Amino acid sequence: MPRKGKPENLIPLNKRTKEEQKKITSKGGTASGAARRKKRDAKSAAQLILNLPALDNVRKNLKAMGVKDADDMTNLIAIMARAFEKSMTGDVGAMRFLLEMANITPAQKFAEKQYKDKMKKPQTEKDEAIQKLEEVLEEIKSGF
Repeated sequence: MPRKGKPENLIPLNKRTKEEQKKITSKGGTASGAARRKKRDAKSAAQLILNLPALDNVRKNLKAMGVKDADDMTNLIAIMARAFEKSMTGDVGAMRFLLEMANITPAQKFAEKQYKDKMKKPQTEKDEAIQKLEEVLEEIKSGF
């Protein structure tokens, strides 16, 4: 989509020469790689920060909450503890966050139940089919 300028100056990729197409797609691939690296680096930085030991005043609060192991006193645990405190005051967003992080959501439980039911159903149908086959075999045996 043109941002500014004259749209009539735009030439579709299929109307360009093979060399121009290659040059344009190469630039796109390079930009895509740079964007992927940037996203990966941001993810790594976030993980690094979350896994760092919590500050001393936060460690005291974590100890008061019952976290005993010093290795567990990370920024990630501190965030979860803060979300827990907020959820206990009635903050529905914090409740939802904690439940999602713990993978305990009504939607998740419902999906798991549906999956289990779906997996049981074919087995039941298979058992019924086997029983019908056994009945047919018994009729054939008794007929001879």
